[in-house]
Amino acid sequence: MRKHLSFFQHCLIFLIDGTTAFFLFHIVAWLISYVCFIPFFPGFFFIWLVYDVIGYWRYRQTLGMAFFHAVMADAGGRLPFELRMVFRETFTSFPAIILWTLGWNYLYIPRFLLFCLLCGILALFRKRIFKISLIRKDISTLRQGRPSRRKIIYAYLVLILVATLARIVNTISTSNVDFYTDAPLYAAPQPTPHSVKKYTDFLKDNKQNINDYVLELFKTYDHVILCERSH
Repeated sequence: MRKHLSFFQHCLIFLIDGTTAFFLFHIVAWLISYVCFIPFFPGFFFIWLVYDVIGYWRYRQTLGMAFFHAVMADAGGRLPFELRMVFRETFTSFPAIILWTLGWNYLYIPRFLLFCLLCGILALFRKRIFKISLIRKDISTLRQGRPSRRKIIYAYLVLILVATLARIVNTISTSNVDFYTDAPLYAAPQPTPHSVKKYTDFLKDNKQNINDYVLELFKTYDHVILCERSH
């Protein structure tokens, strides 16, 4: 028996999946911190998008959906379900929209509004366009082996614990001890020396007096603007 989810259940699924992606981000950021530094924006939304796509692709549900026994149902579109699912998430899901809007080098208002309008239209009609719907199955009709709510809660708690430890270890190992002891609320993981090695090596191999460098630019340009890049 299929049932539609209530608005409250949709909100809880969104909250569970969003926080799950948040915890996964800290674990992934710690695991690859030695070779690569992932900034929170837009790294968190990228992890969230990947989490959704893998969940739908492999299990047709996420952790939040599994809590309410909900699954992604294929309404029989012409294209394969996996391809329609990727298109659906890429252009209509919340993490994808935020990732796209934060991915530009600078904010251009007309382009931003146009993109939000197109994504909004697709989100309103995505069930009809992509032929994929979210349904809740009756417990008696669920397949054997589906995780119970108790197991889902345990997995969620373990995820919180592992992510918290990963965040703490990553912060302590990459930040100055004076910083996270004097201002622990503002302490955050920093890039490791190895992750920025290509930049430091470039500076070592291309040493030049700053005054000579700036004056040299005037031989090519009429105007030279000194500014600070986005970190």
